[in-house]
Amino acid sequence: MSRRRIDLLAPPFSGHLHPILAMGRALASDYDVRVVSTPAAQGRIVAAGLEGVPVLADGDVALRDVVSPPYAVGSNPLRLHRQFSSALQLVQTLRDELFGLYRHDRPDLLIADFTLASVGLVADELGMAWWTSLPSPCVLESRDGPPAYMGGWLPKNGLAGKARDAAGRFCVRTFKSAVGLLYADTMRRVGLVSVYRADGTEAIYSRERILVLGMPELEFARSWPTATTMIGPMLYTPPPIASAPPFRPGKRHVLVTMGTHLNWCKGQIAAEVQRVAAAMPLIEIHFSDGRDAVQNVERDGNFTRLSFVDYDQFLCRYDLVVHHGGSGVLYYCLREGKRAVVYPVDYDQFDNAARLTFAGVACRIYRLDQLGAAIRQTLADEGMAARCTSFSTLLKTRDSKRILQSQVAMHFS
Repeated sequence: MSRRRIDLLAPPFSGHLHPILAMGRALASDYDVRVVSTPAAQGRIVAAGLEGVPVLADGDVALRDVVSPPYAVGSNPLRLHRQFSSALQLVQTLRDELFGLYRHDRPDLLIADFTLASVGLVADELGMAWWTSLPSPCVLESRDGPPAYMGGWLPKNGLAGKARDAAGRFCVRTFKSAVGLLYADTMRRVGLVSVYRADGTEAIYSRERILVLGMPELEFARSWPTATTMIGPMLYTPPPIASAPPFRPGKRHVLVTMGTHLNWCKGQIAAEVQRVAAAMPLIEIHFSDGRDAVQNVERDGNFTRLSFVDYDQFLCRYDLVVHHGGSGVLYYCLREGKRAVVYPVDYDQFDNAARLTFAGVACRIYRLDQLGAAIRQTLADEGMAARCTSFSTLLKTRDSKRILQSQVAMHFS
């Protein structure tokens, strides 16, 4: 009897691709697994021991321009319009390629990162089962609780809190609906009739299963859509080319990382980190550019600028991590029980920062000139250290791999 085939799909960016690779590795012993992504991802797919299927042969540059422009997108209407228009063009191209890929060779299940709207549209038209992988739980709409994309709202009790949250959810839903109307013709051409289904759920997510890659202890209390299953973070980094960071015996080490995007602000942040390092000569501070390439090391006293730091291997050796609130690095910090200073810059990072500070496992800063004081304060905060240890214990006892395997087994039973 032939084995079931599962195709996993993700863009080539680490925060989206690496969780998909972790899923693929968890499922490969029982199913025939393929990972569908762009040419830029194929090396990492092979390094993970999985079979890759390339799509969007000329799409990596266009994708990079959409996701990592040389400025913050934020809520600027012109920048949002430019980004969304470019994204819809890629959706159309990917949709056409997926039709060609699956029209006569259909897998038994598709699991797609939530950013790939084309996948569900194609799967529904061809009658294929598909699930959504969601590494950023905060963006999923619900009937209660603080909405995302409002600057990182914290829970607020009482009638005033409920009214604020309801108004925020209304604003988010109205904005998305307005975008749907504004781009209605273009969206219909790619198969997306409406932003929302008749039952009120968001059309870009699977009706059957949304695999939420988070932990309930970090999320704000709210009602989740019925398709939601919280399996826990799927953490994996393919074997890197870059060498180990230079750790100095007997020194405390701080890692500063802004992930693989946000290139427009890294120079400014690196300059401030270098200034902070000069004022803290007893602490070694490493700044990672987030480029998975041959390691380039630039050293100036106790400040070291590196091309890449592998969280999987080396984050455990740092005393503190300064990061942007990306879903990958925040869960690596929690897994290793590391205190954090969070400086959110764009996208869902403000909402992730709100959750980390509310849980007491990170200190959020609003301006770069707050960085030095925040590092000193957080390194001295033993209460935060204890809370991070508790989260680490919770995270390590949750077997995300086993939960995923059981969900897929039930689907096929």
